[in-house]
Amino acid sequence: MDDSGYLFKAFRLFHLLLLYFDPQLAQHLHEQDFPPELYSPQWFLTLYSRSMPLPHVLRLWDMMIAVDDPSFTFFIGLCLLRKKRTELLLSARDR
Repeated sequence: MDDSGYLFKAFRLFHLLLLYFDPQLAQHLHEQDFPPELYSPQWFLTLYSRSMPLPHVLRLWDMMIAVDDPSFTFFIGLCLLRKKRTELLLSARDR
């Protein structure tokens, strides 16, 4: 399997995590045709360095090293979505 196969498995795993922790938000994003493939590649490929200010990224990387669990990356993404939950639920793709 090439590297893209692993990335798409990561998207699927992230979607399942979101379904478990916030089914309403997961369903809304699905209905809006906004799957993880559209918003999470920059998170997973750069470990959030393109999405956050550098001091936050450095602190996050320190935590990733300390936690030493690959799934931690997905939970950070989940937290980012949950932080914008209300805005996301109020948004519609056709606006």
